Amino acid sequence: MRVAYFVQSHRQPEQVFRLLDRLREGSPGAALVVGHCPTQPALDADRLRALDVLDFRHARQGRRGYWSLLEPYFTAVELLAERGEAYDWLVYLSGADYPLQQLARTEAELAASEHDGYMTWWPISEPFEDGRRRQGRVRYGYRYTDHPRLLPLLRALRKLNGVQSRFQVHLTYGPRFGVRQRDVPALAGRTVYRGSQWTTLRRVCAERVAAA
Repeated sequence: MRVAYFVQSHRQPEQVFRLLDRLREGSPGAALVVGHCPTQPALDADRLRALDVLDFRHARQGRRGYWSLLEPYFTAVELLAERGEAYDWLVYLSGADYPLQQLARTEAELAASEHDGYMTWWPISEPFEDGRRRQGRVRYGYRYTDHPRLLPLLRALRKLNGVQSRFQVHLTYGPRFGVRQRDVPALAGRTVYRGSQWTTLRRVCAERVAAA
């Protein structure tokens, strides 16, 4: 049983290498892949080679709430297939992650698992972890556009988010202004979920998701 670890990073190279060192130390036979942001200085090629890490640069800068933040995962799945790497599970990590238990124990649990993957998910209608109840509707029921030059105005308009529903200002993922959509065809008749992008999937599942 072999595990592949994909690390998606965009800054703090020493922290990234700290994680890669621990992954290689804890799992000498694992497949290690790192994808790094194209707008940041490249990771040290010699150190990557010494750790036997496959690496690539993201196609574009990752932006929260956009496809660019998930795109590197699919690139990693494709790269593993192109290089003919054999693996049974793919663990998706950020550059800020760090093992909380010995990797041998984690991998033994995966080897004995009857499941095809692990992820976090909740219906968008359920309250968020911090108690907010409208976030699902706010994120999926509005069409957002970026307005970086209007940041001061948007900060002022954000105060109106809780007293009206025609528009929403969302600054967490950037200076964005959203207009309420009466109908969202893509959501019609579907149960929509939210969750974390950081997953652990069997290879067959990862490749199926990448091919979808």
